[in-house]
Amino acid sequence: MNTPIYPMTANAMPVMTDARFDRGEMVAARPVITHEETPAELDNAAIAAVAEEVLGLAKLSLTAAIAEPEGSLRGTAEGEVAMALHKMPFAQHGGKAEAMQKRAAAMLDADRKAMAPVFGSVVAREAGGLPEGGKVRDVLGAIEGGITRAIDVVDLKITPEQFGVTRPTIDVPIGPGLRLEDGNLVVPRDLLGGTQFEAGGGEFEAALSGIEETEESAIESGVFDLERFEMVWGGTAGADPHPESEFEAVTDKLRLHVLRVRCVDETNPEWWGDDEIALGGVSVDEDGDTKKIAERFVGSGFRDGRSKTVNWPYHMFSLRESYHFPKRFGVSFLLAEKDNGRLSAAIQKLWENVKGAVSSAIAKVAAAAGKAVAAFLAIPAAAPVIAAAISKAVDWVLGRIVDWLIRLFGDDIFPAQTAWITIPSLSARWYHLDGQWGATWSPVLTKRFRGFGGTYDLDYRWQLYG
Repeated sequence: MNTPIYPMTANAMPVMTDARFDRGEMVAARPVITHEETPAELDNAAIAAVAEEVLGLAKLSLTAAIAEPEGSLRGTAEGEVAMALHKMPFAQHGGKAEAMQKRAAAMLDADRKAMAPVFGSVVAREAGGLPEGGKVRDVLGAIEGGITRAIDVVDLKITPEQFGVTRPTIDVPIGPGLRLEDGNLVVPRDLLGGTQFEAGGGEFEAALSGIEETEESAIESGVFDLERFEMVWGGTAGADPHPESEFEAVTDKLRLHVLRVRCVDETNPEWWGDDEIALGGVSVDEDGDTKKIAERFVGSGFRDGRSKTVNWPYHMFSLRESYHFPKRFGVSFLLAEKDNGRLSAAIQKLWENVKGAVSSAIAKVAAAAGKAVAAFLAIPAAAPVIAAAISKAVDWVLGRIVDWLIRLFGDDIFPAQTAWITIPSLSARWYHLDGQWGATWSPVLTKRFRGFGGTYDLDYRWQLYG
């Protein structure tokens, strides 16, 4: 007998799993695919701290690029976003482009410390002899080249423990020579074996080198603590928990299909009229790698209640690119008026730069904490989980950037909407509408876009196939 189970999460939403029972005992759990939204807040302290700094740098870079479109950021992703905003139809009416430029310039002329909550630590700290109470524009030299380079000057206050990493330890025998000096425990050399601290060699140095340079010693030394890591990150990665063909034929490819775009509320007629809608995107695989999805024409003449059915096989992922599970994939949809495709392309490029900045920041923290921590971050059980968290952080940063631009310059932008999916096994399936497990097609899912004074829905489905 197959009995579905619906355990409840903290927010009282059912998470569907399925199990087979034999005389009351569970025999095998059936893997079920799950969908999720971009979180309102990032729950990992280290990733959240990195994301906040990258968000501040991105805001600062965008503000500088909008204030000075022909300035030093021209050609960067931030410069392209600013140029696209200046050239959008809404900016060409009623002096909006000039007003946008003046508002950005005023933010650069504001007090640095007062703007620290907006732009982050790069404008808050006193560095390079900058005067007390200086302006935001005094630190613009730090962001030349965009956020990917600017992250190198940020002072990230993140400890290895926030990454779920414990520091390497050394066993010291108890002896009468132990003493405290200036609050530090001093261990006599004879308690550690004579020449272990001799310059240029010794067993202690060899052991320490091993701790720093190998993944195995990261585990053996206690740097990698499975229980602590799962507590901080919410899980680990591993081999497929369900042998192939345990339940039925294996499917090793995942495809997202865009079904239709529907007008819920027509956009502002001042500029929309019968203009054409296009859809671009960015894909994110299980290792955090991103790819640009080419823009496609959807249709024109949208009015309230009207929809356009396209039935596109939009993007495909391989489930065999790496061995680890669960695998998390995402597709970020960028809806735009066809003539404004320049903004869509610029945001795609900005996604890549934000990802580079987040990854660089984490590498910077790991390097500062020592090679043992860097080795830990590459352990197969940890790396995919961290890559997924980075992807989630990038999506979170991009969402906050667009929200900020909307608040700053008006609702003339469609925010990106990202579809996330988690595959726990090659044998994973969805439920059929009748409640039976085993569907290779997801239910129809919807993303809602609000912008330009209007609302549009995009319907899509996921498909597993071999």
